[in-house]
Amino acid sequence: MKYNNSYEIKFEHIKSYIKTLKKRRTKEYYQVCYKGVWINEHRFIVQCLLGRKLDKKEVVHHIDQDKSNNHYKNLCVMKEKYHTQYHTFLKKGCHLDLKGYTIHMF
Repeated sequence: MKYNNSYEIKFEHIKSYIKTLKKRRTKEYYQVCYKGVWINEHRFIVQCLLGRKLDKKEVVHHIDQDKSNNHYKNLCVMKEKYHTQYHTFLKKGCHLDLKGYTIHMF
């Protein structure tokens, strides 16, 4: 298998690891049980890719709005206030460049 970048390699390892963890589906998200704590799968994936815990004010946004699509290319990290602002603009029918609102895109 050929990989385009180091995130792709890490993502493949993370996906394999997630298969070994307990999983559940809440009303909105998939969660994994890591070290006895349930965490939203998309946050777990991003934390593994970045190699750090996310700040409480950092939000993982699903670019395609599909909360079940946790592929790393569909996830980006935003500050909570920008995430709220971004969705407010989307509801008004505005098209925005997501890059201006993100801390990290993969």
